[in-house]
Amino acid sequence: MIERINFIVTHFQISPSKFADEIGVQRANISHILSGRNKPSLDFIQKILIRWNEINPQWLLLGKGEFLLKDYPNTKNEMSDFKTLAEYTNNSISTDIPIDAKSISKIIVLYSNGTFDEYLK
Repeated sequence: MIERINFIVTHFQISPSKFADEIGVQRANISHILSGRNKPSLDFIQKILIRWNEINPQWLLLGKGEFLLKDYPNTKNEMSDFKTLAEYTNNSISTDIPIDAKSISKIIVLYSNGTFDEYLK
């Protein structure tokens, strides 16, 4: 489990301190878990899955399956363009501009908690 938590920290390019802040636990808890002193509690794991709901719970708990859920768009694999984002969020997009005329290379979604997701083509 320690390796998977380290992987999450590395994947999202955040420090262990920022990780603690993101899931709402004390920074010392992260340090103790990453050092192997303590094992993560169910509450700790739930907080990870609530904050990053694109993470596959089976991967986090058991090390089985893919890291990210296949039906959840993310910055590195399934999000390819705005149309995919619109379909995922059940929004519609304008088709007035021919698809070949312009293409979107990056979308940044800013959240009210100060975090963001970046979707690259």
